[in-house]
Amino acid sequence: MSNSKYAALAATMEHGSLTRAASALGYTQSGVSHLIRALEQEVGFSLLKRSKSGVELTPEGKRLMPYIQQILTAEKDMQRLCEELRGVSTGQLTVGTFSSAAIAWMPELTRRFAALHPGISLEIYNDTYSPLEEALLRDQVDCAFVTAPSREEFILYPLYKDRLMAVMDSGCPLSSKARLTAQDLKDLPYIVPAEGTNYDAGKLFLSAGVTPTVRCNAGDDYAAAAMARKGLGFTILPELLLQDILPGGLRTIPLAGSERRICMAVNRYRYRSPALQSFVSFVQETVPKLMSHQ
Repeated sequence: MSNSKYAALAATMEHGSLTRAASALGYTQSGVSHLIRALEQEVGFSLLKRSKSGVELTPEGKRLMPYIQQILTAEKDMQRLCEELRGVSTGQLTVGTFSSAAIAWMPELTRRFAALHPGISLEIYNDTYSPLEEALLRDQVDCAFVTAPSREEFILYPLYKDRLMAVMDSGCPLSSKARLTAQDLKDLPYIVPAEGTNYDAGKLFLSAGVTPTVRCNAGDDYAAAAMARKGLGFTILPELLLQDILPGGLRTIPLAGSERRICMAVNRYRYRSPALQSFVSFVQETVPKLMSHQ
């Protein structure tokens, strides 16, 4: 049986539809359908059935899927072993990152790593924290920036201690404070930042039993900062972003209880190629240097 048939079925279940699976694999939808039908002919029973939400596995497909996943994982491990046997100088790594790390670190990390290892290409996978962790568990990324604590399946390499900052115009009544709590902000109009940033802010509000007074959803950290600059309310951003994102005239005030440790994570149960080990060591060494120059 061809591994491309296994990959087509696995991608269809991961993405929930033939169309999205085709996009992820770089195939046409009819190509994915053909591969799955060919696999069904080989095994002698149906593997998929349509549902209200798209497609789902048949009972037989559910029993077969764990073995398909094992085969696909073994194929990836074999590819990585071949890279190791060829040497660390070549290969590709997929790095999971969230928006603030992508903006603050990845351009310089990519530039410096490419200079040291020109044969290793980096593919950046940008998402919020929970999807990043899922991607690392599913072997969709080789490593990922996460916040501690994280899952027990991961090995964490601490990099930087970050915190959330309330960002507001200097005319805001609270702008003279040296430190703020979620309770302090409950009656001020809140400009919702990017999804990942708002996820962290939401945890802070939830732990304090506060429901923020939302004025608008900017959907983007840059846009949220620009709206705060116009006096529309306050937003919340990671301190890591402030040097790159803030327009002039804004006050940034630390939020109590918002400290978090950013780490590089790898899956402890997956093979770690020399290329991956080199990148993780490079990140551990380079990120503190980048932050010391800010």
